[in-house]
Amino acid sequence: MSEEKACGVCESGWTDEVEAWLSVEVTADYDGPIYVEFCSQEHAAEWFTRPLPEPGGASGEPESFGARMILFGLAAVPLGILLLTVVGFATVLGWIW
Repeated sequence: MSEEKACGVCESGWTDEVEAWLSVEVTADYDGPIYVEFCSQEHAAEWFTRPLPEPGGASGEPESFGARMILFGLAAVPLGILLLTVVGFATVLGWIW
């Protein structure tokens, strides 16, 4: 399902009266890019005359405990596999020598 477009200045929703929407990606010292849509070139120009939003204000929600555990698992499993591989390799070398 597609997201509803809303202008970054007037916050009006998508209508058939607007011939073309302008989509802008702004990258700065943020965690990721900011995506802004505009219903007219004039609104885009007005938005760019304002200061950029504060970093971190785009997402606004702290990372959940479950998301942190998934990231921990994604890091821990390959490290565990690497550790077991090294132990297995050392064991095989011990048998050979």
